Amino acid sequence: MFVGAVAALGGTTALALVVGGVGDPSPPMTPRAAVEAYFTTVLSGDGDAHWDLMCRDEQHAVGPREEYLRSVDRIAAADTDDLFHPHVTGVRPADPAEREGVEVDLVMQSPDGGGWADSLLVVWEDGGFRVCGTV
Repeated sequence: MFVGAVAALGGTTALALVVGGVGDPSPPMTPRAAVEAYFTTVLSGDGDAHWDLMCRDEQHAVGPREEYLRSVDRIAAADTDDLFHPHVTGVRPADPAEREGVEVDLVMQSPDGGGWADSLLVVWEDGGFRVCGTV
């Protein structure tokens, strides 16, 4: 079962998901596990582990590590009852013309029953799957 949240901080939407507990420190060995760990680390406040789950392009896009770690701290401190909850619905190959990897599909649900579908790009980097943000 997936329990998670999404929050808007400083104009940037950040996603968070709790799956059981804090994940294994080794790199995730499946794209789905990478996405689950990506969300788990944000909500648990483990910014360093979350940073390590981002691909290099995503790290560059979000800015300096120290600033990003502060945003993870704010997400971890948020009241998750008011946030959107992601549910992984599938994994499929990404368009190779865009970038090699896979897309992990999500449904984001709000507490009031609304929501939307989204996809995250996951690539193989540095010996593990890394999340590159929304497709």
